[in-house]
Amino acid sequence: MSYRPTHLPVQHGKNSTSAWGAMVAVLGALMLVVGGSWYAFGYEPQWSKEAAAQIQNSRLEACNQKVTLRIGADAAFVAEPRLVCSWLKPVPAPAKPFPGEIPTPKFDSAKISRWVQDGVKMVEKAPVTGNREVDNTGALVKLVSDPVPGVEVADAEVAIADIKRDLEAPQGATAGTDSTVFAKSKTTAKGSPDATVGPASADPRNVEATLETSPANATFKDTVVTAPALSYQPQSTEKWVDVNLTNHTATGYEGTKKVIGPVAMVDGHTLNPTVQGVFKVYAKVPHQVMRGVGWDGDYAEDVPWIAYFDGNYALHGAPSRTSFVYDPNRGSHGCVNLPVDVAKTFYDWVENGTTVVSHL
Repeated sequence: MSYRPTHLPVQHGKNSTSAWGAMVAVLGALMLVVGGSWYAFGYEPQWSKEAAAQIQNSRLEACNQKVTLRIGADAAFVAEPRLVCSWLKPVPAPAKPFPGEIPTPKFDSAKISRWVQDGVKMVEKAPVTGNREVDNTGALVKLVSDPVPGVEVADAEVAIADIKRDLEAPQGATAGTDSTVFAKSKTTAKGSPDATVGPASADPRNVEATLETSPANATFKDTVVTAPALSYQPQSTEKWVDVNLTNHTATGYEGTKKVIGPVAMVDGHTLNPTVQGVFKVYAKVPHQVMRGVGWDGDYAEDVPWIAYFDGNYALHGAPSRTSFVYDPNRGSHGCVNLPVDVAKTFYDWVENGTTVVSHL
């Protein structure tokens, strides 16, 4: 009786089917891994040449713009097209697996912001604190320096957003259709639209933005000093004017009580010093053109609210002066120069016969 292994064909057939299925599963998994890796890492979708040309022409149109930024009444800054072009963001890669909607040009807010802030820094000024000496009641003893208001610029972030919005707004022309407006489009061999060409020769579109300015308030730094002693011994209700040539102040008194000031004034140049002594107001003139020859040559000054106290020496308003900090190189021709409103106060208060004491 011959031996016949009847179990082998059945066993062999079952094992062959199982092995084939395993092989198919392995191959499928391998294809998924390789295919997924190719998709995730090896696949670089490119814009078609037609799409790349369209994208680049729209970027050329976006480059053919300039920006005018006005800050306050006097300052203006212009970003020419070449600079504006440098603000463009790179063209994004097309979406996987198939390119989607063609992107429009977008501008980098950070680059626009840097340009705007550079302009703002050129206009903004910090306030400068003034200095004065005061007595223990807060009354002025001497004006040392004037406070200088600063300049503030508001809403820079709003302007940045407006510039970006307007630069990205459609211009109305069809990109790439007019060779006099757009430079010839270029693409790389792979169809990249990032090859940069300069803005076209046609007049660029102007985008404008305006920033308002406002004054930044300046204050005084006060140093408390001893009040100067009275230069004159008045009657209890006597009106008199103290002209202090050391501290460069004028003060109106009734007896020993201050009723006007002390206020800063400008007295005579070292070559035309103000007279010293005790005098009386002898004439009041509301307006006059004062003429003479002074330290700076012939002069003719149109001044108001004049109270003469000795010859041609007088208290009067000085509308041409913007500062009443005494500068020996910009002193008066001998008169006591006052702010116009202060001169009016003294003019209304003094009378013919009022004492004026001028002293160091």
